[in-house]
Amino acid sequence: MNLPEKMDAINQQYNQAEFEQILFSCIEDGELGFYHMQQLYRYNFDSWVRVKARLMCELTAMFWGIKGIDFLVEAGLNHENKWVKGEILIVLSHAATSLEHVVESFIHVPDNLLKRLDLTNEKYHSENFIRAAKDGLLNIVVNLEPEHIATSVVSHAIDGLAFKDSPYSKKALDLLLAAFSSRWLHITRKKLMDYLSLLQKPHVSEEEIHKHIASNPYLLDPFYAHIWSKEPLGEELIADFIVRLMDGSYIAVEIEKPTDLIMTRKGDMSAPTTHAIRQAIEYRSWLTDNRLYAQQRFENLRRPSCLVVIGMENSLSEKQQKLLTQRNEQGDVKIVGFDWLYQRAETILDNLIRHGLERLEFK
Repeated sequence: MNLPEKMDAINQQYNQAEFEQILFSCIEDGELGFYHMQQLYRYNFDSWVRVKARLMCELTAMFWGIKGIDFLVEAGLNHENKWVKGEILIVLSHAATSLEHVVESFIHVPDNLLKRLDLTNEKYHSENFIRAAKDGLLNIVVNLEPEHIATSVVSHAIDGLAFKDSPYSKKALDLLLAAFSSRWLHITRKKLMDYLSLLQKPHVSEEEIHKHIASNPYLLDPFYAHIWSKEPLGEELIADFIVRLMDGSYIAVEIEKPTDLIMTRKGDMSAPTTHAIRQAIEYRSWLTDNRLYAQQRFENLRRPSCLVVIGMENSLSEKQQKLLTQRNEQGDVKIVGFDWLYQRAETILDNLIRHGLERLEFK
């Protein structure tokens, strides 16, 4: 029988020894084997009888490096079985720290498969492999819905990682907990790339930008608690955004377009920037002057800070960038480019992925 026929046969009547041989054949067949391995995994492995087969597929996917990680992430995002999602989180948590110690969570993986995969190989420790595993882990955890399912899936993964008390399992567990704690940030690589693509769109409108930021408020501040979009302030003003932060402070935000100039060539604020500054100050003045009334909607409102988002900072000369920094240090309205919002969110995501729950300990 050829490999597809063997796969059909194993689907009808499972035999572990034959299943292992099929996986070995997939490994030997390279790219074609990767395709067959995906088909094998997509067979009905939801029953407990076949849990070992499913785990062997998930681990074997790592043989194909980042492509294997991408496959597992897709499965983790789309599979309906929460136990399968949890298993994938376990594999990715180990892959992002030390894949060779995955056996601490999956003790029933056959030794001959582990030997063939050679999990000590340097390809599993490359920077790109580890980064892809961390990205994938975060992507799945952040997008788990609804909340009770997310909690159940991550709890299952935690149980698997806590099965053996070792520094390797603890490191994998710390990374999983970091990913879970980041759910409220809602930052993922895909969301950032979607935002960057929007910024690069020719003739993008202010309305398009506004809608995107309203759907992704972490861009305005990752520590937001609540956001109000196009909020009426009295009869004449409509604030682009009012943001309440986790510490209870508020930000009045005025946005323009990415295509607007922040500064003139001489280093003065451009007309659109000057207008935006004036708007943001008017929002703050109204909120301050009508604080008792405004507090009915904005709890514990104090004097808000002001933020203007306009243009792209990467279009500024070195001199203009220095002048903008000085303006922000001296003024009471912060002015940033739309690309600055992207860079800040990307830095937070990279630090989360790179460091997880690492903390400096002071003794």
